[in-house]
Amino acid sequence: MRFSMSTEYAIHGLLFLALHGDDGPVFLPELARKLGFSEHTLRKVFQALTADRILVAYRGVKGGYALARRPADITLRDAVESVEATSPLNQCLVRRKACDLGSRCAVGSVLGRLTEKINEALDGVTLADLVESVEDRSKLVRWTKV
Repeated sequence: MRFSMSTEYAIHGLLFLALHGDDGPVFLPELARKLGFSEHTLRKVFQALTADRILVAYRGVKGGYALARRPADITLRDAVESVEATSPLNQCLVRRKACDLGSRCAVGSVLGRLTEKINEALDGVTLADLVESVEDRSKLVRWTKV
């Protein structure tokens, strides 16, 4: 299993906003520059996060992006599902009428349980948890300081 680069952009972008959210909305080009990300890709990612009400977009001269909720109320699963397709790990062959096992299929059962475990793990980590972790190592991450 692999998450797309867009998901990593989302998580890092959210983390940056959580670390610097008290300063007001963050201008996207500035954020992209500080993180070393493509502005175009980050803009698409932030549009998805805004559509899912994880971020708030502000227009105008002092515009930018800010978190729509407290960091403790945003999970990694929120970020992942906003950017990634929310489909199970497998494309069940039963539904495609290419498998006779039906509910007895060991592959579907195992992959279904694996999907549940991944979702539990993603639900178990909030943006606040990441902030705490980064603050413990703030000297190692160049963009934790503005």
